[in-house]
Amino acid sequence: MQNCRISASRIVYEVLNTEVIAIDFHTGNYYAIVHVAKQIWQLIEQEIPVTEIVRIISNHYQCDPNKVSSDVQQFIDELLEEGLVTACSIEQFTAPPPFPSEGWEYDVPRLQRYTDVQNLLLLDPIHEVTDAGWPEKLEPSKH
Repeated sequence: MQNCRISASRIVYEVLNTEVIAIDFHTGNYYAIVHVAKQIWQLIEQEIPVTEIVRIISNHYQCDPNKVSSDVQQFIDELLEEGLVTACSIEQFTAPPPFPSEGWEYDVPRLQRYTDVQNLLLLDPIHEVTDAGWPEKLEPSKH
């Protein structure tokens, strides 16, 4: 299983009550990451290894670890393909606190992509940032 971290240099995101909203300034796409997918995102944000993410989600929802493993890997593959996360190695990590009981049932984690404001987002100079990500703006070139 591929461990990963959030691509901070190309996206900005906000964690809300039931979802994460992420905007990719390279493509102009924005994403809704809801329920179980939100919880996986929060674990990725803490740089938790994928095997540990599977264990946490399986225990929290009392689900078959093989089913959760497959679902989590498919979700992470989609995040990698979209460029929202990058592959990394994780040597050490701190176990996260348990998720609060939010009354959710286990559902397959999904990434919802929206392209309807793509042109507007690509025109906005907010995406012109350094490798450190937003709000570190690129210096104008001097010609």
